[in-house]
Amino acid sequence: MNLQIVQNLAINSAKKSGKMLLDNLENIKIVKFKDRQDIATNFDYESERIIVNAIRKKFPGHNINTEESGIIKGKSDYTWVIDPLDGTKYYIRKVPLFCISIALQYKNETIFGLVYNPSTKEMFCAKKGDGAYLNDKKIKVSNQKNLEDAFIYVELPNPNISRNEFNKYSKFFTNLNWRSYRIRVFGSGPLGLCYVALGAFEAYVNLGNPTGMYDLAAGLIILKEAGGKIADLKGNLIKLKDHKKSLFILASNGKIHNKILKLLKF
Repeated sequence: MNLQIVQNLAINSAKKSGKMLLDNLENIKIVKFKDRQDIATNFDYESERIIVNAIRKKFPGHNINTEESGIIKGKSDYTWVIDPLDGTKYYIRKVPLFCISIALQYKNETIFGLVYNPSTKEMFCAKKGDGAYLNDKKIKVSNQKNLEDAFIYVELPNPNISRNEFNKYSKFFTNLNWRSYRIRVFGSGPLGLCYVALGAFEAYVNLGNPTGMYDLAAGLIILKEAGGKIADLKGNLIKLKDHKKSLFILASNGKIHNKILKLLKF
């Protein structure tokens, strides 16, 4: 597989989808309530249609796994993992923290990832073994070793988990907030992972809800290629083949990883 062809297709379809999303900010309609907090709009589905059609035209035999439509089976060892609009709640409120996430897996291992914020034109990309890039400029994680000087990106607990888990993760959030330099809560998994890859944050910690791999696949390879470390909240390393799981994630520059784990009380 020529991953440059893959990257070109992903970039072009993400840009086309992103332009459509921005052009339709006044025409958004909620068309589905997945649960009390998770929604989909008409343009989640239109973004998905644009990306899926581009893939099926170029790679008609590939499998496709999308957040909205689920699995479209092909006859291939390649599977595209797509979140056509991450941050839908931001999108309907015109907050520029929504993005498009596209990844390609070969036999369940992610070999390419792209995360695109159409509002800021930030295009994060990574190919396996080739490093991570923001708008064609190579990026890497920060060298910060001190937790007290670290910026941490956190996904807060939400009511989709049990009350006991909510209280447990809320306590950890308080400990981490006390020990670190600053915590910021933006609520976008793909962008959070990419900002750790960029070195803007030292760690991304998901305390909110187990996250599906359509949200994480692209961001995880971008972070890994930038030199980051990925684990669950018990410290078990996450391999890029572990995409059938929904996970609480700790992703970091690797230098403050164990210091964060020591604050966890599981």
